[in-house]
Parts: sequence; structure tokens; C-alpha cells
Amino acid sequence: VLTAGSSAGIVVGAIVAVNSSGRTFDTAGNFYAGFLELGNEFPLVSPAGADVVPPSNLLQNTTIAVVATSAKLTKAQATKVAQMADDGLARAIKPSHGVGDGDTIFVMATGTDTRDATNLVSAIGSAAADTLSRAVVHAILAAESIHVGSCNVRSYCEQFPDNCAR
Repeated sequence: VLTAGSSAGIVVGAIVAVNSSGRTFDTAGNFYAGFLELGNEFPLVSPAGADVVPPSNLLQNTTIAVVATSAKLTKAQATKVAQMADDGLARAIKPSHGVGDGDTIFVMATGTDTRDATNLVSAIGSAAADTLSRAVVHAILAAESIHVGSCNVRSYCEQFPDNCAR
């Protein structure tokens, strides 16, 4: 919920499915978007480092996200919010938008807040970028490892068990 200025009271949220070819954390296990944490929302202990699995060499990866707001947006305003929210992926995933990525962000506006959003788009877009970055961290923390046949993809918490407080 935005709390400052004329945009106060507008709700912005994000949900994301992360299958990026880029990394979301450094070699010590620190999330690139960790600086955006609000309160203690990421249940991590201090990273102690671990053997990091090399990034995926898969040729087909994508991150798909939905950003929703209570604001009433026009199509052009929603497009601008999506463009700004895309910065949230770039903060959280390095590199983002690689050749093999199909990263996409959808914006939904419920319109329950009926104020004219003309002068609020920048604040909504900025909040969308931060919220999407944080959603990426939550997605990585919630992910589970995949060990089926020759497919072995270790989750963040399997790679850094001491960093996760589940």
C-alpha cells in the first residue's frame, strides 16, 4: 500500500514465476534484490557462502509476472507501469532479458480506487518495480528442488541450507 503523497492508499502487488537463465543471488547467497526487504519478510539468516551451482545452460527460460494495482489505469498508463515494473526484474535477476529468456510482465488494474491516475503513474510504477523485485526473492525462497531422471535443479534453500530459516 502506497503511504505517501497523493498516491497514498493505492495497493500494488506482484506474483511471479521465476525460471530465469540469469541469477537471483551472488556467490555468497545474497539476493540482488535483498536491499528492498521490508521488515523481516525474507526468512534468511546471514549468508555464509556455499558451493554455488553454475547457472542453467538451458536455452529456454522465462520469468512471467503479474503486477496488480487498485488504481484505475488506462491502457497507456498500464503499459507505462509494466515498463517501470520491468526494472524490478533487472534489479533481481542478472542478467535479465537474455537471448533465451521470454520475460513478460502483465499489469492488471482493478479500478477500485477511482482517483484519476494521471499524476500517480510514476509512484505506482516505482512501487511495482520494488514489489516485483521482492516477489522474485519470495519465489526463489519458496521454490523446491527438482530431481527427476537426469534433471537435477537445486533450489536456493538446497544450495544454501544455512541461509534459509524455513
